[in-house]
Formats: sequence, structure tokens, C-alpha cells
Amino acid sequence: LLMPGMDGFEFMARMRNDPDLLGIPVVIVSGVVQSGLLAGPHGVVPHLAKPFEIEALLAYVRRFSTRMNAD
Repeated sequence: LLMPGMDGFEFMARMRNDPDLLGIPVVIVSGVVQSGLLAGPHGVVPHLAKPFEIEALLAYVRRFSTRMNAD
């Protein structure tokens, strides 16, 4: 969420306005304590708080990969 030049919310807004990128799922990985609450209105539900377990990230990747392959 906190990136130089463009924050994560601006990135997501730009991504959501690009038809070629619209279907790509986003998982937030952030050290911001309230990242899940802040991201909800932007259409991002999955989030991982730093530090996180790699298995949690891989679970999201598997979940989204399965869903995208089913479409």
C-alpha cells in the first residue's frame, strides 16, 4: 500500500480502469495494520499482514489459479 511514486490504492484504481487487467486478482501484502479494512472498498479482499507465512501466500495463489483456470 505504501510504495514510492504511487500508492497501492492508486495502482489498484489504474488497474481496475484497464480492461486488459480487470480480471487479475490482487492480494495485498502489507505492514499496515489496517490493510484489510482499507483495501475492502477497492475490491480487494485477500490480504496478508507482514510478517506472513509463505504457506498463506501460496494458498491464495492456488485459490486464484484454480478459479482462473475454471473460467
